Amino acid sequence: MKLNCGVIRDLLLLYANDDCCDSSREIVEEHLKECAQCREYLEQLRLPDFTAAKTPEEGYHEAPEAGAGEIKDQEEPQRVTRAVKKSLKKAKRRWWLSLAAILMIIPITIVYFLAGNERRKAGICFTNLDEIYTVGKYLKKIQAGDYEEAVLMTDYTADYESYFQNINGENFKPVKVQLDGEIWYASQFFAMYEIDYEIFKEYNKAKTDTEAYSETKEQDFAAVYSLEGEAAREKWEYFIYHSVSVLIPEQIWEDVVGDSYRLEKDSDGNEKYIVNCKKENKDQNKDEDEEIQYSRIKTKWGNFFLCNMDFTEKQNNNAYFLWEFTQFVPECIYKEAKPRLEKEQKEEVERMREENSWVLNLTEEEYSVIRHTELLDALKDYHMQKNEIVDIGFAHAYLHPDVPGWVIEYRVTEKMKNGKQTTYTLIFQVENGKVAFSGAYDLNGDIDFILLSDVFFGV
Repeated sequence: MKLNCGVIRDLLLLYANDDCCDSSREIVEEHLKECAQCREYLEQLRLPDFTAAKTPEEGYHEAPEAGAGEIKDQEEPQRVTRAVKKSLKKAKRRWWLSLAAILMIIPITIVYFLAGNERRKAGICFTNLDEIYTVGKYLKKIQAGDYEEAVLMTDYTADYESYFQNINGENFKPVKVQLDGEIWYASQFFAMYEIDYEIFKEYNKAKTDTEAYSETKEQDFAAVYSLEGEAAREKWEYFIYHSVSVLIPEQIWEDVVGDSYRLEKDSDGNEKYIVNCKKENKDQNKDEDEEIQYSRIKTKWGNFFLCNMDFTEKQNNNAYFLWEFTQFVPECIYKEAKPRLEKEQKEEVERMREENSWVLNLTEEEYSVIRHTELLDALKDYHMQKNEIVDIGFAHAYLHPDVPGWVIEYRVTEKMKNGKQTTYTLIFQVENGKVAFSGAYDLNGDIDFILLSDVFFGV
């Protein structure tokens, strides 16, 4: 194959470094057999201190030209040198541009990823990197047996505040809710988890406003949380189709469910109202059909529907029982249950104050010192029983309406003294560089076999 010497010259740069493919190598070698000028150019390319090389004329070589001029021979080395340097410079520039592009893409991708998580308020974000690192460091210290350092990183501020809330009975007070003009009462726990955490914030805010709220005027205090129209309907739909154990008024049932149910009877002859709903399957990332059974219960306050439960007639008309079971009842039921509830709550507060009297005169710092000592002893005992953490990994981070700040989850694999391993998730919060334990769960939602969680829970 006859090729222009200019083409061969470009290939020679690769050929000299053994970087060309087999087919290109054959073409070059075939050309070199007939072209003395290209052979000389190749030899000079291979010189370690290469500074110049003769470049052949443009054209097709069938035989070397005779009688080449002396002036032309003198000009060739300079032209070749410039061409080679230009080619090498272009290649080097392309390499640096490619590297720069890659180096720019990496941080841009990271920033895009973190910004996306920031918008979703979940995952690794700019605003939780420090918290994630702190929890990881904390668990690594426990894994390494550096218990003294880990204990110093433990925060008991929330635990201390919770003690006083319980002792003062603050956690027993109900929350007043208005749905389409009807007054209902909910426990604080139910209000936070099944209605809206904002209730809890507004409730606490209202309690600090002495002009608007007092113990003597509690019944007259305006509903802390109010939903009307479509918003109220959506809340009832949530209760019904998420099998929340609340009393569904008969009129609400007819408005929301209508005739979209199947009526069956169980083995005892009780009527069951079967409704279909969608249940989220997180493992398969899809919704699945699920059936929920409802019973129609008759009470002296009216008829209601209740999921997955049958009561006796006596229970149906016991206001205290209905409150204890559902934690969310209409005002008429709560008023009847209130005297007994207040009596029991008063007794419980007195019992708690007696049992925890040692806390009442402690400052937060003194309380933390005691808890730190208890935690250190618990961790040492955990180690003495030959339990150990074999693996630690970040699991998730998110903002939850129930708590301030980021919630950080780490997945931990624990090896017990019998050799059995279990993987579970520990939940933490971080404030001012200190770590507070919030809870734990394993893949099956059961924490009975999480020994390390017992260390935290038991303190």
